[in-house]
Amino acid sequence: MSPDERTISFSQQELQEIKEIYQSVMNLAANGLFCRAGQVLGQGIAKRAEQRGGSFLSAAADVLVEEGWVTSAALDRELAKVEGCIEVHRDGDRSCNILRGILAEIYARHYETKLFCHEVECAGGGAPRCSFQIRKGVL
Repeated sequence: MSPDERTISFSQQELQEIKEIYQSVMNLAANGLFCRAGQVLGQGIAKRAEQRGGSFLSAAADVLVEEGWVTSAALDRELAKVEGCIEVHRDGDRSCNILRGILAEIYARHYETKLFCHEVECAGGGAPRCSFQIRKGVL
């Protein structure tokens, strides 16, 4: 394996601590950076989903689960519903900005156009799951 193909992992606690550092310095601007970072990560996830063949959105949901981003995922045309998002922070309404970017990239690859992803409900705010609306244009 070449150095460019290595993967790393870190815990949910470590991810939360990293996010808290950025948010303490940058406040809401950090959310945009987390989303953009998610888009970068989403490129690899979308590529791995494409390599599986079959239904792209179903394969992408499987990759999200297998790689630990969520514990379950259902992706349909304009709505993504996930449970167990690694980013969920209790009392953190709409806290899943990295996943929002990942999903935006997955759907952009699927529809071959830039799309926007908006978290409409978050388990961090007490919802039973995190749900993301996918649309053209800014939401």
